[in-house]
Amino acid sequence: MIKYFLTISLIWMAVYFANAQRISTSNFPKEVTEALNLAGNNRTEPEKLISRYSVKKEDSLKLKAAYFLISNMRWHYTPHKNIQPDSLFLQIFSLADSMYYHLVKGKNSTEIKARPVNDSIGKIATFINNIMVNSHFSEPKTNMAGEGQTDLHTKSADFLSEQIEHAFFIRKKSPWVAKLSFDEFCTYTLPYKLLDGIPFRKTGKDFYTFFSKYIGDISTGDMTEYVARYNLTVNNLRKILGKYPFEERTGFEELFFMGVKGFDCFPITEYCAAALNACGIPVDIEYNTAYQMLQGMHSMCRIHASLGLWSRFSPEFQTPQKISTPADFYIHPSSTDKVMNMNNTMNLLKVHFAAQKQSPYFLKNNNEYTPYNLSDPCMQDVSAQKMITVQLTLPFKERTDNHLCYLATFNSATGIIPVNWTIIDKKRQQAIFKNTIPDRLYFPIYYEAGEPQSFGEPFLLQYDSTVKEQYRMVYLHQSSSQSTDIVVTRKFPQKPNMIQVANEMKGTVFLASDDASFKNADTLYLLDYAPPPYLQDIIIKKTKPYQYYRIKGPASFPKVNISELQLLTAKKYSYDNVVTPTPTAVLKPKDINTEKDTLEWMLQESFEKVRTYKISDGSMETSPGSAWGNTFVDIKYPTPRIITTIRFAPLNANNGINPGNDYLLRYWHNGQWNDFEFPQTAEYNYIEYKNVPKNKLYWLKNLSGGKEELPFVVDEKGKQQFIYFDVK
Repeated sequence: MIKYFLTISLIWMAVYFANAQRISTSNFPKEVTEALNLAGNNRTEPEKLISRYSVKKEDSLKLKAAYFLISNMRWHYTPHKNIQPDSLFLQIFSLADSMYYHLVKGKNSTEIKARPVNDSIGKIATFINNIMVNSHFSEPKTNMAGEGQTDLHTKSADFLSEQIEHAFFIRKKSPWVAKLSFDEFCTYTLPYKLLDGIPFRKTGKDFYTFFSKYIGDISTGDMTEYVARYNLTVNNLRKILGKYPFEERTGFEELFFMGVKGFDCFPITEYCAAALNACGIPVDIEYNTAYQMLQGMHSMCRIHASLGLWSRFSPEFQTPQKISTPADFYIHPSSTDKVMNMNNTMNLLKVHFAAQKQSPYFLKNNNEYTPYNLSDPCMQDVSAQKMITVQLTLPFKERTDNHLCYLATFNSATGIIPVNWTIIDKKRQQAIFKNTIPDRLYFPIYYEAGEPQSFGEPFLLQYDSTVKEQYRMVYLHQSSSQSTDIVVTRKFPQKPNMIQVANEMKGTVFLASDDASFKNADTLYLLDYAPPPYLQDIIIKKTKPYQYYRIKGPASFPKVNISELQLLTAKKYSYDNVVTPTPTAVLKPKDINTEKDTLEWMLQESFEKVRTYKISDGSMETSPGSAWGNTFVDIKYPTPRIITTIRFAPLNANNGINPGNDYLLRYWHNGQWNDFEFPQTAEYNYIEYKNVPKNKLYWLKNLSGGKEELPFVVDEKGKQQFIYFDVK
């Protein structure tokens, strides 16, 4: 009986103290209490963390740090609760790390890049590769987090405590972290991650233990050198370790292997930010919502302003560059920024660990749809910190329960993609967009039931410093019931760099000789014009047989930037090893090649072999000059032969109309892209459309392949006028 009452008493006391502990949460910050209530079965872990730092007065800042992490863990998730890599795999990885560190210890980035070190890396790679090939690994054991579970449901008190302890350790050790305010410290050094969906099993302490020995003493402030050492560490260990052997992630080691599935710029920047922050170099992550003309997004790293003005950089490929003046840091929207590729960028978003109350997640109505690419509760628009932006006011007279509307831009994958947001001012019936980037194409939209709805016509926002608003709007769409006929020859305009390549081809010479050394060569043709981006013919006047032919780049730009070359002869000569040539471009209905049945393409080897060469591989996007830097290309025949025609095309992006490809013409009307009739298969290098709605914004989509497409209008003469190129 005594034992029974003792048991009941112990249970009662446990319940009492548990309730007392729960009741004490009323003293917590509101966000912490909310987070604990959301933690479910894992609630005891954040409570342990709080208890750990609630005893000693000197831990008051660490308690605030714990509050910060716990409050914001609800916004983050990791796909794995835990990951256990194969033990043999970890041993081999540790061996590779040890051997590489022994090789580069005490060396700067220049010394590491030198040939002696590279030769030694090759030997280590051979050694490690032999071990990897002869080893059998088990896939990493993973415990997947459940659907809808956030880091509140998966992170342990020990993991979070180790992260906090290291953050405060590095705060004392790093002069750069010491400069940060406590809020900045929480933004940069304290978080264990920034991006979601990337499995980390390591804390900042683990990242520090691994990377600090490579990055070295950070007191000099040479950010270029620190990042160079980081880049070299990652890239050289990839050379040593080779191809990734697993399907599942290890949560750390995959960084140092090649061929990891889904490893793009986002995990690359996440790992770099985690490593540099852990070593005491405050770095954050920024990415663009979209591109002005291209598909996709790009994530980059940025060093905190307290360390000076440094350019953003793509880890593993770039290093930050010192910027001398703030003016150089501030990029005009129309300028070309080769270091950061910002001239083609839409709005920039900064990734935070903490919630950002000005994000659409918090500004929207309770039941309002938020587009996926702008749904992160922890993102902040920082476009104005890098580019010239303007404040744009648009009328909004639609009836909706929504709080938000958006500016979208064109995207060839989805038609449009939202890039900027604002709250609808329903009283004034307007929407004021801050952080709007000039010289961009915009579609004003809002969402109903997840579908975009238009509240204005598409327009091009032109930068104009001569007016108060600093912009002018060029509307690209007109309501009209009329129709017209149009002929299209491209889906994307010719790029400036491709135009430059064509101009640099002036002076390319076509030579012929009976001597393989070309000492006494005859000039068949000297190219004196910039060739257009399609197959064209040069008629040879000297109809003399030669055994050797050479295409030589001009002296000013000595590269053979010919993407496709076919040396043609007349059928009447009856040479062997000939095939039907590829037809020249037909760009209008009457532009038919009447010589196609009288000419043959003379091959110097088998057709299969010839198609492996960059100059005759059938691709407009490759050339001997671009691929290998060749200054000349020789073609040798078994016996002397007569060439009557040189058929060639310059290196180009292949954005014209390709015969055999399927195309769909679309036009913007009533707030959406509409298909004009049905897809057409191109017979020539143009497509003619009859009775197309007039004065619209058009989009030609290649259904057979390719990503580069851009809207256009049609001028009074029926010519395509592309956005950004013809319409500026």
